[in-house]
Amino acid sequence: MFADVAEALSRMPEGAEKTALAIAVFGRSGANLMPFLNSGRDGLAEMGAEAERLGLDHVGDRRQAGRGL
Repeated sequence: MFADVAEALSRMPEGAEKTALAIAVFGRSGANLMPFLNSGRDGLAEMGAEAERLGLDHVGDRRQAGRGL
């Protein structure tokens, strides 16, 4: 869902309506997420790949740990 919302918001022009939609979906932190949301689905995927490359992918760690249960 996050990537879908990011993609939709990345296609919108900058402005109060865009920020208001982000806040409606993500609460007050929606405004702080705008740099990430503006990157769209592809930008989020690139950031995720970079985090994994740097060893910062803790979601992958939890996913792997869950498989062992």
